[in-house]
Amino acid sequence: MTEHAARAAEFVKNDARLHWHDQAVWFVRNKRDIARSFVPEWEELRSLGSQIKAHTLSRLAGYLEEFERNARAAGAAVHWARDADEHNRIVHGILRENGVTRLVKSKSMLTEECHLNEYLEAHGVEVVDTDLGERIVQFRREPPSHIVMPAIHLKKEEIGELFHDKLGTPRGLADPKQLAEAARAHLREKFLAAQAGLTGVNFAIASTGTRAMRTWALRCRRSTSPAWAWRSWFLRRGSWRSSSGCSRAAPRGSRSPHIPRTSTAPAPAPRCTS
Repeated sequence: MTEHAARAAEFVKNDARLHWHDQAVWFVRNKRDIARSFVPEWEELRSLGSQIKAHTLSRLAGYLEEFERNARAAGAAVHWARDADEHNRIVHGILRENGVTRLVKSKSMLTEECHLNEYLEAHGVEVVDTDLGERIVQFRREPPSHIVMPAIHLKKEEIGELFHDKLGTPRGLADPKQLAEAARAHLREKFLAAQAGLTGVNFAIASTGTRAMRTWALRCRRSTSPAWAWRSWFLRRGSWRSSSGCSRAAPRGSRSPHIPRTSTAPAPAPRCTS
């Protein structure tokens, strides 16, 4: 938090850039407001979601244990971590046991808070964030500036320079569509070469031991599609008490039982195209 405050203080010293950033954020906010106008019950849904969250947090320990029981019954492996260091050691242990040195990640704020990327890289694992904004800040070796828009603080010209250096795009290229195409080609190679995938989760359902991931770019599905892949999800317990459930998919060439897509047990990797 102290580092974030220091970065923010340095950022706002540039008045012109500060106003540009405000316009960028409000542009996105306006798009959200337009989308909201098409959902008459928006505020009711928002209120309901808030109530569900408050209820769950007030009984979190019980729900986590219920989730663990049902997830294990469905075939998942569930790990409990006391703090960030134990969390990172558990994840690395799973990777090491399976000989994994190349990992792709979909968006996961808990792994950001635990500094999992740095930990794995220090232990010889290549980690690739597959969210475009996350990949951009990963290239720059800096944390995200926003929980939803990690690279909102960067201009397209800066991203163009970064991609020229990292991806070999033409110098001076700043067209967002062409930059996105270059990133897509780069990430497709990483998906195909990955030995494992890791994702966050939007909802974990205690009564069934299942989880739900909301995605519009198929990153979550692609991140769980390599020959060796497992799905992991993380639930906060207290300030630094976390739980993560992992289920490995069958190695290429082995037989997998038929399992419904809602199950947390291993399932055949889907084929994804874009």
